[in-house]
Amino acid sequence: MDLTPRIDLTPWGFFAGNWSSPKEGELQGIADRRGLMALPGLDATMPARYEFCAECEIRSTGEQKSPNAGLFFNFTGFTQSYPGVWVYPADKKLFTRGKEDQWHDIECGDRFKILVRVMDDEATVNLDGKEVAKFSGVGRANAKRTGIGLAGMYELPEGTVVFREVRVRKVKKEGEK
Repeated sequence: MDLTPRIDLTPWGFFAGNWSSPKEGELQGIADRRGLMALPGLDATMPARYEFCAECEIRSTGEQKSPNAGLFFNFTGFTQSYPGVWVYPADKKLFTRGKEDQWHDIECGDRFKILVRVMDDEATVNLDGKEVAKFSGVGRANAKRTGIGLAGMYELPEGTVVFREVRVRKVKKEGEK
């Protein structure tokens, strides 16, 4: 499923930051004091196995320390912690939130492609085509709905991130038709 924003920014809904689509195929967020958060307004819940990816470009960070961008998934609402992956290029770190919060060493620039493969309760993270992390505790077995979203720049107002090629696709279990 291609989640490219239309002129009216559909299918995206925004919960933090100021969002626009300056060029066709781009979704640009400028952080407010809460950072950035956008969720697509999809009626369908995410399957137990899927891939979620986006190209991210961090812009206009100025004097800000630790600018970041990421993806969150199996989101069930704001009342509990949600799993996700955030890239901090200036710090050469990747943060994963699942069963445990973990930091991973990485190499990347301010423009990168991130892909998260969710397989039931496990997640694998690829950064620019290279596997950089695996973690568990991402499943939401009893949830009626689970969503995906874009995030970053927490407490970094004016930090800007451009997301491109945002897609999600179902992944079949081996042997499944």
